[in-house]
Amino acid sequence: MIRRASRLAFAFAGLGIGLLALVGRPGGALALEFQCIEASKYKSLMRIFQDDPANFSSYFSLPRDQRPPADACRALIATGTIAKGDTRKFLEHVSQNKGWLAVIYLSHSGLAAEEEVKLATAIRELGLKTRYPGGTGPARYAPDFASAARLPPPSSTNAWPAVPPPTANPFNRALNDYYQVTQVNLPVPADQNWCRDGCVSLFLSGVHRYAMWKTGSDPQGGVPPTADPQSLRLRALWQHHLDTGQNVASGASVPPLLNMTSSRPTPAFSVQLLRTKCGADIDATAGLQDQIKTTVDELSKRNFDRFVRIDTMMPRFETLQKVTARLERCIAGTYERERLAKFKQRCASACEIDRMDEEFGKLAREFIDKAK
Repeated sequence: MIRRASRLAFAFAGLGIGLLALVGRPGGALALEFQCIEASKYKSLMRIFQDDPANFSSYFSLPRDQRPPADACRALIATGTIAKGDTRKFLEHVSQNKGWLAVIYLSHSGLAAEEEVKLATAIRELGLKTRYPGGTGPARYAPDFASAARLPPPSSTNAWPAVPPPTANPFNRALNDYYQVTQVNLPVPADQNWCRDGCVSLFLSGVHRYAMWKTGSDPQGGVPPTADPQSLRLRALWQHHLDTGQNVASGASVPPLLNMTSSRPTPAFSVQLLRTKCGADIDATAGLQDQIKTTVDELSKRNFDRFVRIDTMMPRFETLQKVTARLERCIAGTYERERLAKFKQRCASACEIDRMDEEFGKLAREFIDKAK
């Protein structure tokens, strides 16, 4: 149901790792470089909320006094080749942005056993989303919490009239305005925009993951063609853990490897969380979708003849847009509050980066030891 609602949001609202490999592949920086995405700074994103902090707090259902610093970054992009020490660098960015870092864009490669599990654990435990911005053109940033709403286009056969854009929605107008005035291109050359090797498992570690394009991703789940059976097994176990939150029982068959095409955008624990927090909106959106689908199916049987007033369906599409926007807002607020709570739990007064780095390293080593 969550996946149906997610697809609906995009349609109508605009809505493992090589655990044994200890060295990165040659080429590129021999460490990850984390860079703030300028378009994700809150001083730019506030345009979407009419530059009113109260609108921001209301959208995410946050206390009015819980607001991000203007220069804080909502998103980072990771490039280069993963190496030991990268998790600590990532935690420094989390600390600097005081919990308001929400998304990490991944455009890198390399294999570094313990560091990959460690960084993936940090991403998951701190509640961040992951994105792969690949494609043949310039990679672009897109706010993770909303998309521009769209209604059905005009009919090529005049079966229904053109529908004016939803100008009555100030949020949607402001979102479109943001895209018009903000430079959203990411600082990564198109010919280097890939997610390979351990990057695939980092992608899977997100509480929500979205590959904007499939090209450039590793179809083999990040496993080099020459990987040994033990590496394949360990990677599969780790990816299964990231996707389901469960460990494979001893003696059980090893699950298949995942990749950006075969993995679902919402891991199991996030599905459960969103069902708990947004169940009514999910059901309302899916129910209205089914109604429209049934009506369209019936009209298609009559070949949409000239006696059929399809324009009478437009109010349903408008209602669907509103219901979907409400669902999108509920989902965005749920992720936001969960992430901020996780940050507060670990960094009540200040982030103890050394302690956090050690904790995530310990969790990584424990998983690797059990999976061997």
